[in-house]
Amino acid sequence: MKAAVVGGAGYIGSFTSHALRDAGWDVVIIDDLSSGHKEAVAGLRLEKIDVVKQERELAILFETEKFDAVFHFAALIQMEESMKDPALYFRHNIGGSINVLEAARTGGAKRFIFSSTAGVYGNPQKLPIPEEHPKNPTNPYGESKVMVERTLAWYFKIFGISSVSIRYFNAAGASLDGKTGEDHPKESHLMPRIIRSVLRNEEITVFGNDYETRDGTCIRDYVHVLDLATAHIKALEYLEGREGTFAFNTGTGQGHSNLEVIKMVEQVSGKKVQYSIGPRREGDAANLVADPTKAQKELGWKPRFSDLETIVKSAWAWHRKNPNGYSSV
Repeated sequence: MKAAVVGGAGYIGSFTSHALRDAGWDVVIIDDLSSGHKEAVAGLRLEKIDVVKQERELAILFETEKFDAVFHFAALIQMEESMKDPALYFRHNIGGSINVLEAARTGGAKRFIFSSTAGVYGNPQKLPIPEEHPKNPTNPYGESKVMVERTLAWYFKIFGISSVSIRYFNAAGASLDGKTGEDHPKESHLMPRIIRSVLRNEEITVFGNDYETRDGTCIRDYVHVLDLATAHIKALEYLEGREGTFAFNTGTGQGHSNLEVIKMVEQVSGKKVQYSIGPRREGDAANLVADPTKAQKELGWKPRFSDLETIVKSAWAWHRKNPNGYSSV
Protein backbone atom coordinates (compact mmCIF):
# COMPACT_ATOMS: atom_id res chain seq x y z
CA MET A 1 0.00 0.00 0.00
CA LYS A 2 1.32 3.41 -1.00
CA ALA A 3 0.70 6.76 0.69
CA ALA A 4 1.39 10.31 -0.48
CA VAL A 5 2.33 12.58 2.42
CA VAL A 6 2.00 16.15 1.19
CA GLY A 7 4.00 18.48 3.42
CA GLY A 8 5.58 15.36 4.89
CA ALA A 9 8.93 17.01 5.69
CA GLY A 10 7.27 19.42 8.11
CA TYR A 11 6.75 18.97 11.84
CA ILE A 12 3.68 16.75 12.17
CA GLY A 13 4.08 15.42 8.63
CA SER A 14 7.55 14.02 9.31
CA PHE A 15 6.40 12.18 12.42
CA THR A 16 3.42 10.75 10.53
CA SER A 17 5.65 9.72 7.60
CA HIS A 18 7.87 7.69 9.92
CA ALA A 19 4.81 6.16 11.63
CA LEU A 20 3.40 5.13 8.25
CA ARG A 21 6.67 3.51 7.23
CA ASP A 22 6.79 1.65 10.54
CA ALA A 23 3.24 0.44 9.87
CA GLY A 24 4.37 -1.09 6.57
CA TRP A 25 3.31 1.62 4.11
CA ASP A 26 5.32 2.67 1.07
CA VAL A 27 5.68 6.39 1.76
CA VAL A 28 6.26 9.13 -0.81
CA ILE A 29 6.78 12.58 0.72
CA ILE A 30 5.82 15.61 -1.38
CA ASP A 31 7.28 18.84 -0.04
CA ASP A 32 8.81 22.02 -1.43
CA LEU A 33 11.06 22.30 1.67
CA SER A 34 10.10 25.94 2.17
CA SER A 35 9.47 25.14 5.82
CA GLY A 36 10.12 21.39 5.96
CA HIS A 37 13.48 19.69 6.44
CA LYS A 38 14.93 16.79 4.47
CA GLU A 39 16.90 15.84 7.60
CA ALA A 40 13.59 15.09 9.36
CA VAL A 41 12.71 12.41 6.79
CA ALA A 42 16.11 10.87 6.10
CA GLY A 43 15.70 7.41 4.58
CA LEU A 44 12.29 8.18 3.06
CA ARG A 45 11.54 9.04 -0.55
CA LEU A 46 11.12 12.78 -1.06
CA GLU A 47 9.72 14.50 -4.16
CA LYS A 48 10.34 18.25 -4.15
CA ILE A 49 7.16 19.79 -5.52
CA ASP A 50 5.38 23.05 -4.73
CA VAL A 51 1.69 22.06 -4.66
CA VAL A 52 0.57 25.66 -5.32
CA LYS A 53 2.84 26.43 -8.28
CA GLN A 54 3.57 22.98 -9.76
CA GLU A 55 0.07 21.64 -10.33
CA ARG A 56 0.99 19.63 -13.43
CA GLU A 57 4.03 17.96 -11.86
CA LEU A 58 1.86 17.01 -8.89
CA ALA A 59 -0.83 15.50 -11.13
CA ILE A 60 1.74 13.48 -13.09
CA LEU A 61 3.20 12.06 -9.88
CA PHE A 62 -0.24 10.99 -8.65
CA GLU A 63 -1.14 9.47 -12.02
CA THR A 64 2.13 7.53 -12.06
CA GLU A 65 2.19 6.32 -8.45
CA LYS A 66 -1.51 5.42 -7.99
CA PHE A 67 -1.58 6.24 -4.29
CA ASP A 68 -3.94 4.32 -2.03
CA ALA A 69 -4.17 7.17 0.47
CA VAL A 70 -3.25 10.85 0.72
CA PHE A 71 -2.18 12.75 3.84
CA HIS A 72 -2.30 16.50 3.33
CA PHE A 73 -0.25 18.64 5.73
CA ALA A 74 1.08 21.38 3.43
CA ALA A 75 -0.13 24.80 4.59
CA LEU A 76 0.91 28.16 5.89
CA ILE A 77 0.26 28.11 9.64
CA GLN A 78 1.09 31.53 11.13
CA MET A 79 -2.10 32.93 12.63
CA GLU A 80 -0.67 36.44 13.08
CA GLU A 81 0.71 36.52 9.53
CA SER A 82 -2.69 35.50 8.18
CA MET A 83 -4.21 38.62 9.76
CA LYS A 84 -1.73 40.77 7.83
CA ASP A 85 -1.93 38.95 4.49
CA PRO A 86 -5.17 36.94 4.23
CA ALA A 87 -4.92 36.63 0.45
CA LEU A 88 -1.64 34.72 0.82
CA TYR A 89 -3.31 32.23 3.15
CA PHE A 90 -6.40 31.72 1.02
CA ARG A 91 -4.29 31.35 -2.13
CA HIS A 92 -1.87 28.90 -0.56
CA ASN A 93 -4.00 26.88 1.85
CA ILE A 94 -7.14 26.64 -0.25
CA GLY A 95 -5.58 26.73 -3.71
CA GLY A 96 -2.88 24.22 -2.76
CA SER A 97 -5.46 21.90 -1.19
CA ILE A 98 -7.60 21.98 -4.33
CA ASN A 99 -4.54 21.06 -6.40
CA VAL A 100 -3.85 18.11 -4.10
CA LEU A 101 -7.50 17.02 -4.22
CA GLU A 102 -7.56 17.23 -8.00
CA ALA A 103 -4.37 15.16 -8.21
CA ALA A 104 -5.96 12.61 -5.87
CA ARG A 105 -9.12 12.55 -7.98
CA THR A 106 -7.38 12.06 -11.32
CA GLY A 107 -4.92 9.58 -9.77
CA GLY A 108 -7.69 7.45 -8.28
CA ALA A 109 -6.94 7.93 -4.57
CA LYS A 110 -10.11 7.49 -2.50
CA ARG A 111 -8.87 8.06 1.07
CA PHE A 112 -7.78 11.53 2.17
CA ILE A 113 -6.54 12.60 5.62
CA PHE A 114 -6.51 16.36 6.14
CA SER A 115 -4.49 18.36 8.64
CA SER A 116 -7.04 20.77 10.13
CA THR A 117 -6.94 22.82 13.32
CA ALA A 118 -8.80 23.75 16.48
CA GLY A 119 -8.68 27.25 15.03
CA VAL A 120 -11.80 26.39 13.02
CA TYR A 121 -13.87 26.92 16.18
CA GLY A 122 -12.80 30.44 17.13
CA ASN A 123 -13.70 31.64 20.60
CA PRO A 124 -15.55 28.68 22.12
CA GLN A 125 -19.13 28.92 23.27
CA LYS A 126 -18.56 25.90 25.52
CA LEU A 127 -15.59 24.00 26.96
CA PRO A 128 -14.32 21.46 26.25
CA ILE A 129 -15.03 21.90 22.54
CA PRO A 130 -16.92 19.10 20.72
CA GLU A 131 -16.71 18.54 16.96
CA GLU A 132 -20.24 19.88 16.39
CA HIS A 133 -19.32 23.26 17.88
CA PRO A 134 -20.05 26.15 15.47
CA LYS A 135 -17.17 27.12 13.20
CA ASN A 136 -16.35 30.80 13.78
CA PRO A 137 -12.62 31.31 13.13
CA THR A 138 -10.97 34.41 14.53
CA ASN A 139 -8.36 34.64 11.76
CA PRO A 140 -7.91 33.83 8.05
CA TYR A 141 -5.71 30.81 8.85
CA GLY A 142 -8.59 29.12 10.68
CA GLU A 143 -11.03 30.22 7.97
CA SER A 144 -8.85 28.63 5.28
CA LYS A 145 -9.06 25.30 7.10
CA VAL A 146 -12.85 25.55 7.41
CA MET A 147 -13.10 26.18 3.67
CA VAL A 148 -10.95 23.14 2.87
CA GLU A 149 -13.09 20.96 5.17
CA ARG A 150 -16.18 22.14 3.27
CA THR A 151 -14.44 21.42 -0.03
CA LEU A 152 -13.71 17.88 1.14
CA ALA A 153 -17.42 17.31 1.73
CA TRP A 154 -18.15 18.29 -1.87
CA TYR A 155 -15.38 16.06 -3.22
CA PHE A 156 -17.00 13.13 -1.46
CA LYS A 157 -20.49 13.98 -2.74
CA ILE A 158 -19.30 14.45 -6.32
CA PHE A 159 -16.26 12.19 -6.66
CA GLY A 160 -16.54 9.69 -3.78
CA ILE A 161 -13.27 10.69 -2.07
CA SER A 162 -13.70 9.86 1.62
CA SER A 163 -11.85 12.00 4.13
CA VAL A 164 -11.02 12.56 7.77
CA SER A 165 -10.16 16.05 8.98
CA ILE A 166 -8.03 15.95 12.11
CA ARG A 167 -8.51 19.10 14.13
CA TYR A 168 -5.28 19.50 16.06
CA PHE A 169 -5.17 21.42 19.25
CA ASN A 170 -1.60 22.47 20.18
CA ALA A 171 0.98 20.08 18.78
CA ALA A 172 4.20 20.02 20.78
CA GLY A 173 7.12 17.82 21.81
CA ALA A 174 9.81 15.81 20.06
CA SER A 175 10.70 12.18 19.47
CA LEU A 176 11.72 10.32 22.60
CA ASP A 177 14.98 9.22 20.94
CA GLY A 178 15.90 12.85 20.29
CA LYS A 179 16.16 12.50 16.51
CA THR A 180 13.17 14.53 15.34
CA GLY A 181 11.69 17.76 16.67
CA GLU A 182 9.99 21.06 15.95
CA ASP A 183 11.78 23.59 13.74
CA HIS A 184 9.81 26.29 11.92
CA PRO A 185 11.47 29.09 9.92
CA LYS A 186 9.13 31.62 11.59
CA GLU A 187 8.57 30.22 15.05
CA SER A 188 5.32 31.38 16.62
CA HIS A 189 4.56 28.36 18.82
CA LEU A 190 4.91 29.04 22.51
CA MET A 191 6.87 26.02 23.71
CA PRO A 192 9.80 26.20 21.27
CA ARG A 193 9.90 29.98 21.73
CA ILE A 194 10.25 29.56 25.50
CA ILE A 195 12.88 26.84 25.21
CA ARG A 196 14.94 28.77 22.67
CA SER A 197 14.80 31.86 24.85
CA VAL A 198 16.29 29.88 27.73
CA LEU A 199 19.02 28.35 25.57
CA ARG A 200 19.92 31.76 24.11
CA ASN A 201 19.48 33.68 27.37
CA GLU A 202 16.89 35.92 25.74
CA GLU A 203 13.58 37.37 26.85
CA ILE A 204 10.31 36.32 25.23
CA THR A 205 7.02 38.16 25.05
CA VAL A 206 3.82 36.61 26.39
CA PHE A 207 0.95 38.02 24.37
CA GLY A 208 -1.66 39.30 26.79
CA ASN A 209 -2.44 38.70 30.47
CA ASP A 210 -5.94 40.18 30.52
CA TYR A 211 -7.92 37.24 29.14
CA GLU A 212 -10.79 35.76 31.14
CA THR A 213 -8.72 32.76 32.22
CA ARG A 214 -7.35 31.61 35.56
CA ASP A 215 -4.15 33.64 35.29
CA GLY A 216 -5.08 36.04 32.49
CA THR A 217 -3.02 34.30 29.79
CA CYS A 218 -4.22 32.12 26.91
CA ILE A 219 -5.03 28.48 27.65
CA ARG A 220 -4.26 25.72 25.16
CA ASP A 221 -4.64 21.95 25.02
CA TYR A 222 -1.17 20.51 24.29
CA VAL A 223 -0.88 17.16 22.53
CA HIS A 224 2.36 15.30 21.84
CA VAL A 225 3.32 15.07 18.17
CA LEU A 226 3.84 11.30 18.58
CA ASP A 227 0.21 10.98 19.60
CA LEU A 228 -0.85 13.05 16.59
CA ALA A 229 1.07 10.74 14.27
CA THR A 230 -0.82 7.81 15.77
CA ALA A 231 -4.10 9.66 15.24
CA HIS A 232 -3.38 9.85 11.51
CA ILE A 233 -2.84 6.10 11.32
CA LYS A 234 -6.08 5.57 13.24
CA ALA A 235 -7.90 7.92 10.86
CA LEU A 236 -6.68 5.96 7.85
CA GLU A 237 -7.81 2.71 9.45
CA TYR A 238 -11.19 4.32 10.17
CA LEU A 239 -11.78 4.80 6.43
CA GLU A 240 -11.30 1.10 5.72
CA GLY A 241 -14.81 -0.09 4.92
CA ARG A 242 -16.31 3.41 5.49
CA GLU A 243 -17.28 6.14 3.10
CA GLY A 244 -18.02 9.76 3.95
CA THR A 245 -16.56 12.95 5.35
CA PHE A 246 -15.52 12.87 9.01
CA ALA A 247 -13.79 15.15 11.53
CA PHE A 248 -12.16 14.47 14.89
CA ASN A 249 -10.59 16.57 17.63
CA THR A 250 -7.14 15.51 18.77
CA GLY A 251 -6.44 16.90 22.21
CA THR A 252 -6.31 15.75 25.80
CA GLY A 253 -9.23 17.64 27.31
CA GLN A 254 -6.81 19.42 29.66
CA GLY A 255 -5.73 23.03 29.16
CA HIS A 256 -2.54 24.77 30.29
CA SER A 257 -2.02 28.52 30.39
CA ASN A 258 1.01 30.27 28.91
CA LEU A 259 2.36 30.93 32.39
CA GLU A 260 1.89 27.27 33.38
CA VAL A 261 3.93 26.21 30.35
CA ILE A 262 6.66 28.66 31.38
CA LYS A 263 6.71 27.15 34.88
CA MET A 264 7.01 23.63 33.46
CA VAL A 265 9.93 24.66 31.23
CA GLU A 266 11.61 26.15 34.31
CA GLN A 267 11.00 22.91 36.24
CA VAL A 268 12.39 20.68 33.49
CA SER A 269 15.34 22.87 32.52
CA GLY A 270 16.26 24.11 35.99
CA LYS A 271 16.58 27.58 34.48
CA LYS A 272 14.62 30.79 34.85
CA VAL A 273 12.55 31.96 31.88
CA GLN A 274 12.89 35.66 31.15
CA TYR A 275 9.61 37.04 29.86
CA SER A 276 7.62 40.23 29.58
CA ILE A 277 3.92 40.79 28.99
CA GLY A 278 2.96 42.31 25.67
CA PRO A 279 -0.37 43.20 24.06
CA ARG A 280 -2.72 40.51 22.83
CA ARG A 281 -2.13 39.11 19.36
CA GLU A 282 -4.98 39.94 17.03
CA GLY A 283 -6.94 36.78 16.23
CA ASP A 284 -5.93 34.81 19.35
CA ALA A 285 -8.70 32.87 21.11
CA ALA A 286 -8.59 32.94 24.91
CA ASN A 287 -9.19 29.26 25.62
CA LEU A 288 -9.04 26.22 23.34
CA VAL A 289 -9.49 22.83 24.99
CA ALA A 290 -10.68 19.73 23.13
CA ASP A 291 -13.40 17.30 23.91
CA PRO A 292 -11.58 14.20 22.59
CA THR A 293 -14.42 11.76 23.38
CA LYS A 294 -15.37 11.14 19.74
CA ALA A 295 -11.79 10.32 18.69
CA GLN A 296 -11.37 8.03 21.67
CA LYS A 297 -14.61 6.15 21.00
CA GLU A 298 -14.68 6.01 17.20
CA LEU A 299 -10.97 5.98 16.29
CA GLY A 300 -9.81 4.12 19.37
CA TRP A 301 -7.24 6.90 19.81
CA LYS A 302 -5.94 7.83 23.21
CA PRO A 303 -2.88 10.03 23.80
CA ARG A 304 0.00 8.24 25.52
CA PHE A 305 2.67 10.94 25.71
CA SER A 306 0.64 14.12 26.10
CA ASP A 307 1.05 15.02 29.75
CA LEU A 308 2.72 18.42 29.88
CA GLU A 309 5.89 17.22 31.63
CA THR A 310 6.60 14.52 29.01
CA ILE A 311 5.98 17.00 26.20
CA VAL A 312 8.32 19.60 27.68
CA LYS A 313 11.03 17.06 28.57
CA SER A 314 11.13 15.72 25.00
CA ALA A 315 11.10 19.22 23.49
CA TRP A 316 13.80 20.46 25.86
CA ALA A 317 16.07 17.49 25.09
CA TRP A 318 15.74 18.00 21.32
CA HIS A 319 16.28 21.77 21.34
CA ARG A 320 19.22 21.49 23.74
CA LYS A 321 20.83 18.98 21.36
CA ASN A 322 19.83 21.04 18.29
CA PRO A 323 19.91 24.71 19.38
CA ASN A 324 19.70 25.87 15.77
CA GLY A 325 17.13 23.30 14.73
CA TYR A 326 17.93 20.97 11.87
CA SER A 327 20.76 23.25 10.75
CA SER A 328 22.55 21.96 13.87
CA VAL A 329 22.62 18.45 12.36
